[in-house]
Amino acid sequence: MILFVLFLLGLIIASPGWAQESSPPVPEGRVELELEAPTPAWRRLWDEARDFVRRGDLLAAAETYRKLLSQRQGLDQARWEYAQVLERLEKTDEAIKELELYLEKSPDNREARSLLATLLLKKGFFPQAEEQFRRLLAEDPEDSTARRGLALALYGQGRFAEALPFLRESLSLFPKDLELKRALAFTLVSLKKTSQATVYLRDLYLAGERDRMILKDYAQSLLIMGKTSEALPVLRQLAASFPEESWAHLELAKVLLNRGEIQTAEKELKVYLRRHPRDTKALKTLGKIYLDQGNLTLALRLFSRAASLNPQDTEALDLLAMISEARQLYRSAIRYLKKGLSLEDTPDRRLRLARDLLRTRRYNEALKLLAPLENPEALRLKAQIYRRKGAYEQFLKSSSPISETFEVLIFLAPFRPELRDRLWASLPELIEKLGEDKIKTKIKALARLGLGSQLLSLDLPSVERAWILLQEGRSKEAIEALSGEGSDEALLLRARIFSRKGYLKEALKNIYALPQTYFFREERPRLELLARLYSGHLHEVLYLAPQRLSLTPNDGYYYGLLKEAFHRFGLLFEEKAFSPLAGPLIPPLKGEVSSALLSKDKKALERLLKRDSRNSQALWLLANIYRSTKPELAIRHLNKLLNLYPRHYAARLLLYELYQENNQRAAALLVFRETHFAPLCSFEPCRGKALRALSHWEEQFNRLLGIK
Repeated sequence: MILFVLFLLGLIIASPGWAQESSPPVPEGRVELELEAPTPAWRRLWDEARDFVRRGDLLAAAETYRKLLSQRQGLDQARWEYAQVLERLEKTDEAIKELELYLEKSPDNREARSLLATLLLKKGFFPQAEEQFRRLLAEDPEDSTARRGLALALYGQGRFAEALPFLRESLSLFPKDLELKRALAFTLVSLKKTSQATVYLRDLYLAGERDRMILKDYAQSLLIMGKTSEALPVLRQLAASFPEESWAHLELAKVLLNRGEIQTAEKELKVYLRRHPRDTKALKTLGKIYLDQGNLTLALRLFSRAASLNPQDTEALDLLAMISEARQLYRSAIRYLKKGLSLEDTPDRRLRLARDLLRTRRYNEALKLLAPLENPEALRLKAQIYRRKGAYEQFLKSSSPISETFEVLIFLAPFRPELRDRLWASLPELIEKLGEDKIKTKIKALARLGLGSQLLSLDLPSVERAWILLQEGRSKEAIEALSGEGSDEALLLRARIFSRKGYLKEALKNIYALPQTYFFREERPRLELLARLYSGHLHEVLYLAPQRLSLTPNDGYYYGLLKEAFHRFGLLFEEKAFSPLAGPLIPPLKGEVSSALLSKDKKALERLLKRDSRNSQALWLLANIYRSTKPELAIRHLNKLLNLYPRHYAARLLLYELYQENNQRAAALLVFRETHFAPLCSFEPCRGKALRALSHWEEQFNRLLGIK
């Protein structure tokens, strides 16, 4: 502004009126001659441009200066005036170009150089701005404006250590400069000088709590420092005051997610995704929430969308493979992992792909993948492959330099008696040679080989000691060894011991203390069902195991639990009765019917039902489609399905859940009773137990209906 005022004064001084007042009188004999002399066209243009500036018409002035400079070369003063007009019009790129041309001819003009440096800084050309500011400081070390500009130019380049002294000095000269204060705060954060940064951040927050950028910068700085509890109210205020600020919703969701406030985080992510439906990171974050909740269907939908939006996203492909593995759909997992491997070859992805290939008995492909890997996990997989192929000597004769090491002996010992004996005899020597730390990493493998008694002489952590004692059949001592331990491994081991012994209350206490990740890995539900089975709660196993089977239909563990529960009840286990689509087998369909069922299109399925109201597959698919949007319609379809096929176990489970979700407890209890106890009462071997269990539910049912 000061430069522009000086510029206007210069124009006034240069005007004809001023010249007449200040110039000496012209001799009379020359007046007539001078009046007759024509004014050059370029001079008239220049005067016209200056006149436009005096009147404030900057657009017209800029256009006139442009014409002037295109017609007349060498008018450096006019170029300087033109650059100032462009700067006032915020045509920064054009102003920079004109200033650079002007300074080539007039390098001593500090005002022009200062303006050029400021504009370069504004446009983010930090190295060029730094050069100009340093030149200004070399000429005048006391130039505070140039010092401020140099500080911001260094900060903009991320050279925080160099910028820090200039920022401190400039802020002492301009204490109310928020831009300097913000830059200094971020510099201190980046240099991990947290306590000093907090002072400036708090000042910024208090000085501009309604300013979007200050709120955002403050929250971002606190997040960088790891102060999520302080960042949370700032993020909430930013999201509430500026709902369109998508970044706030995303970061707020991340903070809430880390604090365990899953439902609120899910809500914020949905708000963010409404504005940014193509943000793959947000899609994956929301998908991980559903993954932790065990909702594989919604997680799969979000990860698939992320992968379709960005086919190069290896993380989305890995997550899709994880869900496929959880559902035991290994061929799909292999497809995702192969695509991810073609994009980014990592040892972990190779191992996962080899593991899935091993599960599908594609041994040669798995060995080819594992060939370049020499880590213990790769060796373990190779051992499993050669064991399944029956080629034990092939692994020992391989060219790997570590094929005869301790790890290989452990991997192959379960399959080769001579190697097991060799380990047994050489264990003391191996402990002395490799050290206890190396041996401790293989505790479980050695204990499984029957070497637990020798391992107990080592100084072992309590969890490993308890694990060995459990392998030796000394469960009571194992529980004593775990007393006072609160780690996840200790909780898991205690849960296993109590489950096997049938102590339901103690087992569930440890199971429910495990993190949610154990639920997704099937550890928690498996242990819970095991504890209920061994404690005699067979009717609960009959209810919960099919629920897990509906999510992982090929999981042999749950089938085994169901078989054991039926055996203890004295019943014959019918495996197909517990599949997700239990009931009479339906022959393959062709044409339009097949198309409707495969596409799962709602309208096509409705049309199919109008023609064939007894189509059980269409009823089942529509019930699942309407479950979340139209529960009443879903209940109606399920009741129709159960009228046709009363033994459709999955339909009864879904109907029970829908009644519970819609607060129809009486109907839910009735479905539960019919599902679990009525069939059992017809079998003589288990009639007594079933009737006792049924009476318990009858009491609850009658109490709910008000019957005494």
